Amino acid sequence: MTFLVIASDDRSGENAALGGESPGMRSDTTMLVHLSGDRTRVDVVSIPRDTLVDVPACPTTHGEIPARSGVMFNSAFAFGWDRGQDLESAAACTVRAAEAVSGVRMDGFVVVDFAGFVAMVDALEGVPITLDQAIDAPEADLLLPAGPQVLDGRQALGLARARSGAGLDGSDLRRIDRQHDLVDAMTARLVEQDLLTDAPRLLRFLDAATSSLSASPGLSSLQDLAGIAMSLNEVAADDVVVLTPEVARAPSNKNRVVFTGGRRRRLGPSPARPACRRTGRVKVVAPGTDPPRSALDQASAPVFSGSAVGKLSPQSLHPPDAGASPAPTRCPLG
Repeated sequence: MTFLVIASDDRSGENAALGGESPGMRSDTTMLVHLSGDRTRVDVVSIPRDTLVDVPACPTTHGEIPARSGVMFNSAFAFGWDRGQDLESAAACTVRAAEAVSGVRMDGFVVVDFAGFVAMVDALEGVPITLDQAIDAPEADLLLPAGPQVLDGRQALGLARARSGAGLDGSDLRRIDRQHDLVDAMTARLVEQDLLTDAPRLLRFLDAATSSLSASPGLSSLQDLAGIAMSLNEVAADDVVVLTPEVARAPSNKNRVVFTGGRRRRLGPSPARPACRRTGRVKVVAPGTDPPRSALDQASAPVFSGSAVGKLSPQSLHPPDAGASPAPTRCPLG
């Protein structure tokens, strides 16, 4: 099963209090999530929003949007919203764009807004994170000290959104690293609290966390999500692999990037990392080494190949991996 998780930059209603008022609708983050057929691993691929791509034509509630070339990936969401004036149109156009650049058919989508993310983290009673340096990002309403700490929903949202400020370099790729660290930390929290094996607690968590989610059929009800979550009860934190396609600065615009067809490594230590747990289940890849082998990046063709449609098929998401050894890992706190 493969679906998109789209974080929207909706600034209306409750979200205005969290991110400030702003017209229109944009996608701030997009992650392709693949659940292996035997439900023993989860692969997450972040699509950098500033990547220049060719987006296909897309039907919306109020007519079709023509195909466009050399536009930012996250513009697909805005195009769908502007024409259709609804989340379904915006998400559908993002799904079309993701399928075009990856070559992988999506089974659905989930759209999370600011309020939904905050509720999700708070329902987990916060997420443990270690910062290598203090962060002061006024635009994201974020002020955090260096060292280990547990972030509440608002703080985690600020860390996921922040790009500029003291302790940050303005890079969207670095921001993606921090988002991956949050995914790691949230996954570990789910495992530690046994939410994937305790149906009543899982339903209470989903009820609190999904109040601000919008999703396609099959992912839109508590029963749907609970069923998927319970099917992953054998997945440990180390079985969730997060990746980013390799990109390079776009020749046409130094503030944009293009896919190169490879898999990106971290740009060195991330300033935010999941705090080490006594269970030893939360680990990060040492800088300069490959992450644990992923079904997504073992395929014979690149996951993302320039602005053309990739060659990765759903079948190639399950290649043989007998005897494969994960790369060395280390606990972030030593």
